[in-house]
Amino acid sequence: MRNREQIAALGVSIDAAEVAELAAALIRIPTVPSLYPQGEAEAVACLGEVLDRERIPYDVEEVRPGRPSLVVEMGDRSGPTLWFNGHLDTVPIGNRLHWRHEPFGGDEVAGFLYGRGASDCKGGVAAMIHAAITLKRAGARIAGRLIFSAVMGEEEGQIGMRHLLDRGMKADAFVSTQWSTVGRIAISYRGVCWLEVITTGRSAHGSRPIEGVNAVEEMVSLVLPSLKAVRLPMQADDPAAGPFVNLAAVNGGDVANVVPDTCRALLDYRITPGQRTETLLQEIEKAVDQLRLQHPSLVVATRVILRVEPTETDPGSRLVRVLGDAIQLVTGNPPVLFGKTGTGDANLVHERLGIPAIAYGPGNDSGHRPDEYVAVQDLVSVAEAYTLLALKFHGAA
Repeated sequence: MRNREQIAALGVSIDAAEVAELAAALIRIPTVPSLYPQGEAEAVACLGEVLDRERIPYDVEEVRPGRPSLVVEMGDRSGPTLWFNGHLDTVPIGNRLHWRHEPFGGDEVAGFLYGRGASDCKGGVAAMIHAAITLKRAGARIAGRLIFSAVMGEEEGQIGMRHLLDRGMKADAFVSTQWSTVGRIAISYRGVCWLEVITTGRSAHGSRPIEGVNAVEEMVSLVLPSLKAVRLPMQADDPAAGPFVNLAAVNGGDVANVVPDTCRALLDYRITPGQRTETLLQEIEKAVDQLRLQHPSLVVATRVILRVEPTETDPGSRLVRVLGDAIQLVTGNPPVLFGKTGTGDANLVHERLGIPAIAYGPGNDSGHRPDEYVAVQDLVSVAEAYTLLALKFHGAA
């Protein structure tokens, strides 16, 4: 029996137009919390309308005023719990002039959907919801529990996921719907540490800078070179490329004729599986102490805004094996295992619950960039794989 026939025989049938329509509808809702505070609530309402039509019960979790998450639970408690999760919020669009397609248009062109969140990760949310719909329509009897959650605030430090875990949500295996591409499973994520750094100087007239202490100059010439040089030993099999630390922001001063007395910088450190944020922070502290010894007049303070540990799931775990079988059935090829350079809800779930936590979702690395996109066929293929995983993980197929 060919793959397509096997999939159809299991009652797995994803309507491409339906899943693309839901993904496009989500893209059209701006869910950038800093710019559109009501966006996540509108996205939850959009999902609710679809679920109501299918008579699938769901809960709305009010995490912060006007900023909810949505949770669907299916099956029973006779077997293990498999948890699918995607996030509704997105980063801003950046410079509109760099976009050829409407950022919140959800336009479909030649089989691709364009817009902010298409790949990260509204396409994944749409595929996940349609897996739930497919299971409901097929009348699948799940010997265990399924959770499908669409959370707020992931881009701001996993706010929505922290809320669900704090209220006691648990599972035996976790799938993030963040992009991996159809034929790959991300079994690891990097960890992250966001550091705020503030230098304090003394203001003076711009024509007499010697009478002041320039906080911007101290930040740029002394502090940042030292902190950007902080490194931890990289793992030999490190899957990530690019800088270990990103200087994300520097702000100081107001006008040209005043010596600035304060400067603030944001640094984004990324660490690989096998490393710990505690070790990184110890190295940062050493660097700051050394600066103070070398420059006794320097006034510098640091504050950790966010820290998330890296995560890695055993490639031999049942979750990876069963999902791999589902992917091979959908694509005809065994999956490739890899590590993601970013950080996501899977990190937090793995750290808190100690369960296998991976990422598998439609899309590509266009997230956070202009003209973000996802292939409609990828939405369909991933929704099929999710459905097969749910059936096979619980022994229903």
